[in-house]
Order: sequence, then C-alpha cells, then structure tokens
Amino acid sequence: MNTENNYGRLFSQIRIEKNLSLTDLAEDGLSRSLIGRFEKGQTKISADRFFRLLSKIQVTPDEFLFRQKNGQLPDYFRRLAERMQDGDGDSKNLAENRQLEKEVARDYAADPSNLAAKYLGILLHFINQSSDDVNSGQDDPEKIHKTFAEFKQASHEILKYLFNVEIWGKFEVYLYIGFSTAFDAQTRMLLLKSVLRSSDYFRNLSGQNDFADQDYKIILSVISSQIYDDLPTTKILLDTLKERLDLRPDIRFRAEYLFQLSLYEIAIGQEAKGQARAENVIRLWRLLEDEDEAATLSYFLQRFKKYLVKERQGIASELDRSIRLML
Repeated sequence: MNTENNYGRLFSQIRIEKNLSLTDLAEDGLSRSLIGRFEKGQTKISADRFFRLLSKIQVTPDEFLFRQKNGQLPDYFRRLAERMQDGDGDSKNLAENRQLEKEVARDYAADPSNLAAKYLGILLHFINQSSDDVNSGQDDPEKIHKTFAEFKQASHEILKYLFNVEIWGKFEVYLYIGFSTAFDAQTRMLLLKSVLRSSDYFRNLSGQNDFADQDYKIILSVISSQIYDDLPTTKILLDTLKERLDLRPDIRFRAEYLFQLSLYEIAIGQEAKGQARAENVIRLWRLLEDEDEAATLSYFLQRFKKYLVKERQGIASELDRSIRLML
C-alpha cells in the first residue's frame, strides 16, 4: 500500500506549522532526503513509514485525513466527539458510553499510534467511572474525590499534548472541552484563545454545521469551572459570550448565559439579583415545557449556593470542588 503524493504536500505543511525540521523526523529507514522527496511528491512511501511520520508529529491518521478531506471527519472520530458532548445521565446513554469505551480500547490496542483512541479513551473511562460513582447510590464523596484526582493526573499527558500542538483541529477542540475541568484556572484561559480560534475557523467553513455553536459550548463549559476558581476571568468570559450572542442570537444559549450570569452575581455578593435572575431562567424553561432542564438548573443553583457558604466560612475543601466538577 502506498500513500498518495498529495499526502506529502499536506504533511510538509503540518510539519512547518509545528516548527519541525526534516532532521527532527529522520530515523533509520526514513532519511532526511527521503522525507523531503515525499513532501515534494517526487516519491511515495509505504503506509507503515507514513504512519511512523504521523506519530512523530503527533497527528493521528484520523486527524490527517480530516485535514486532507477539508473537514470531513471519519465516522469513528465523529462518534467519539458526539459521545463526549452528550451529558445525559439516562441508562441508555451510560450503556452507549461503556460500549464506546470498549471499542476505543480495542482500536488503541490494535494501533498504539492512534492518539484519538488513546486520549478520548481516557476521557470516556473517567466519564463512565464518575457516572458509576454518582449512580451507585452509596453517596461516597471520598470515592468521587479519588476518581477526580485520578482524572487530573491522567490529564497531564493531554495538557502536554495541547501545549505542544500548534495546529488546533477538531480533535484538540474536543480534548479541551472534555478535559478542561481538570485544568487549573490559568491554564484554561491560556488555551482558550487557541480553542476559540479553531472553533471560529471550523464554524466559518462551508458545511461545518456541527461547529456552528461550538464557541458557545466552549465558553459555557469554561465558565462552569472558572466560576469556582477565578471570578475576574469568569466576568471576562461572560462578556465574551454576550458579545457573541449579540452577533448570533440563540434563545437556548442566551438562557444558559443568563443562568451563569446569575451564579456570578450570587458569587460576588449580589444574592437577591442573582437569585431572581436564576429563578426567571428556570421559569422560562418550565414555560417552554422543558421540565428536565428546569430541574437541572434548580439542582445546580442550590449546590452552588451551598458551596459558596462553605467557601465564605473558610471550610470549602478540595473534596467539595472535586464533587462539584464530577457532578
């Protein structure tokens, strides 16, 4: 099996974007001159050698094909992304998550160079583990805290990957969303510019409807963690989200923005104003006959207020924060 010549041109583009030289990639069987000729379309290389090169520049075959096909993701990659974003807690969703974790594990075992399977497999494992912890009925805070501590430890490798990748594709966007709760407040903000730039790029591409509202989802996911860690940057994020909503109005995302704004107001001491705003948003969802959303927001409003009481009394612990993030 031989790779097509146009693969070489795209490979050269990615290598240059990552500030890697031909010498950085050369090894036995892959000389500097061979790689150079491949990039220029003067020769073909075997699939095995091509996959070795992709591994060296930390790009999965899926991600390379995504670039080569101008944004058309393989079904495998798309399914992973969808499962990562699906936050429903019903039994059908949990069963599908567990099945997908098994599929990803098989794919990674068959091809250890598949970073999509490796990293998204890590995320799926902790999504499923945290679901088991919460749904076990045993209400064991220490177990939840232990799971989150392990999640944070596992995120170090993903964080290193994100900081060293100069090209943010859909893969990196989904990794950021999935692992952002494990990052500290400063790290989230450092990476946010890159992830939003990528999100905007894909949203503006023709046929990228799956990314049309990704910037909203990204900012909301960061706010939900940042509000526990750093209120000044939370305000910046809220303002950024409002600016984007003013350009592309959406009633659901505006309601989510207003709810997060209400939590921020409560956190800075404007309890009456924030409480009233939150209740209005919850009432809106009930008027729209979305009782599940209304119930979810009511639950998180109460949990957030309980956390603030502990924080203001100086008794909030890492355990409290872990439980909040995992739930």
